Parts: sequence; structure tokens; C-alpha cells
Amino acid sequence: MNKKHIAIALIIIIIAIIAIFAIFSSNSSSSSSMDATGADGRLVVDGESISADNGDYSTNLSNTNTVLVQNGGQLSLTNSKISKTGSSDSSSSNGD
Repeated sequence: MNKKHIAIALIIIIIAIIAIFAIFSSNSSSSSSMDATGADGRLVVDGESISADNGDYSTNLSNTNTVLVQNGGQLSLTNSKISKTGSSDSSSSNGD
């Protein structure tokens, strides 16, 4: 009877490890969709959730956002750098 309890405990532990791995794998695969990064370093998140680590986002274009989150998008940056140079048009309503 003791061996039966040990076998059940091992099965539960294995299932828990697999579940934890699946949770972290699904978060990292959806969060690494950095295809939203433009060629000039801008980041646009349009209606999706993105997490990024150690990113470096910059632009020197006038009237251009370095990072833009729109249409219900969500962005989480960790250990990242955002730089913006370049003027904005005086008639701009977003205060770029």
C-alpha cells in the first residue's frame, strides 16, 4: 500500500511539472512576437499582448512614436530602453 501512495504522488508531481512548463511555454511564445518592431526601432502593439525583455527602442523621426500601443493592446517591457529624438508637428494632437 505504501508503494501505491508513492506511485500516485510521483504521478501528481509529474503532471504538475508538465502543467507549469506548459503555462510558462505558452506565455513566452505569445510574448515574444516582436515582429511588431519596425525596421527603424519603433514598436507598435496593435490589439495584441506583448512582453519584451532587454529591448532597445528608438526613433529620430519627427511625428513618430517610439512605442505605440493601440486598439486595446497591452505591452509589458522589462529592462528596456526607449529613446525619442526629433520634433513633433505643432498641430499634433498627441503631444509627441
